[in-house]
Amino acid sequence: MAGSRVRAVTQRIDRGRADLVADHSLLGDWPPGESARRDILASILGLPDAAIAEIPDATAELLVDRLVAMSARLRRLEAEAALDELTGVLRRGVGMRLLQAEVDRVHRSNGHLTLAFVDVNGLKRVNDNDGHAAGDSLLQAVARTLRRRLRSYDLVVRWGGDEFLCVLSGATLDEARAKLTLIGAELHQHMGRPAISVGLATLAPEPEADDDAMALVGRADADLYAARQVQRLAR
Repeated sequence: MAGSRVRAVTQRIDRGRADLVADHSLLGDWPPGESARRDILASILGLPDAAIAEIPDATAELLVDRLVAMSARLRRLEAEAALDELTGVLRRGVGMRLLQAEVDRVHRSNGHLTLAFVDVNGLKRVNDNDGHAAGDSLLQAVARTLRRRLRSYDLVVRWGGDEFLCVLSGATLDEARAKLTLIGAELHQHMGRPAISVGLATLAPEPEADDDAMALVGRADADLYAARQVQRLAR
C-alpha cells in the first residue's frame, strides 16, 4: 500500500470520522486474525475491498489496535461527560433524554413510573455559614445516599444547584413514597436534621399525548412546593 494511502487512512481514524465500534465484546476472539482485521477495517472505514487488500498485515494490525484504543477512550469520555463532576450522578441534559425514553417505554408497556423531585434543605445556609466545601459535601452525601438506596437501574439526575431527580421505573406512587421516606430518615439521622424535601409524580394510567418528561417534572415540582407550604403552615 502506498505511503500516502496509509497516511490518509491514519488521518481518517485520527479525525474520528469512523463509527468506532471496534471493542473486544464485538470482535469476538482477541486479538483478531488477519481476515477479521481486514473485515473490521472494511466495515468501519468504508474503504473498498481492493484498498483493504493492499494494506500490509502489520499496518492492518496497527490500525485496528488504534481503533480499539480510540473506541475505549471515547466511551470513557462519553461516560464522564454524562456525569455531574461534583456528585457523580447524571447531568440534566442526559438525564432528561433518558427520562423521556423511560416515559415512552412505560407508555408502550402500560407499566408504572414515578418521579421524585428531591430538594436539599438549607444548602444556601450551609454555604453561607460553613463555606462552599461544606455545601459540596452535603450535596455529595445526598447523591451518594440516593444512589446507594435506589436500585441500580433507577436514574438519579442533578437537576439544579440543590435539586435532584430520581426516576423509579416500575414503582407506584406509594412504593416510591415509602422508598424516599426511608432515604430521608437515613439522611436525617446522619445529619441530625431533615436533609431533603421530596415531591412525587407518577405517569397517568392511560398514556396521554402531553404526559412527557417535562410534564412529569413539573408535576413533581408542584408536589414539592405544596409539601413545603404544608410544612410552613405546620410551624
